[in-house]
Amino acid sequence: ITMSLNEPVLRQMAKVGFTQEARFREATVADGKPYDVVQYGLLCEEWPGYTVQAERLNMHERAQKLGLT
Repeated sequence: ITMSLNEPVLRQMAKVGFTQEARFREATVADGKPYDVVQYGLLCEEWPGYTVQAERLNMHERAQKLGLT
């Protein structure tokens, strides 16, 4: 989550593959001006490093033990 006035973060989120999931219009005020609050999300499948990290943390086996798969 970031404010719409934080343009470097907005650009970076798009650059690394995050998807804008919500925009709360004029949800906050900074310096007396209203700004949108922007929420981003990234699914596991969309994260380029997911497979490597999942294997490193043994996530698939843990999920099976918990009955999540």
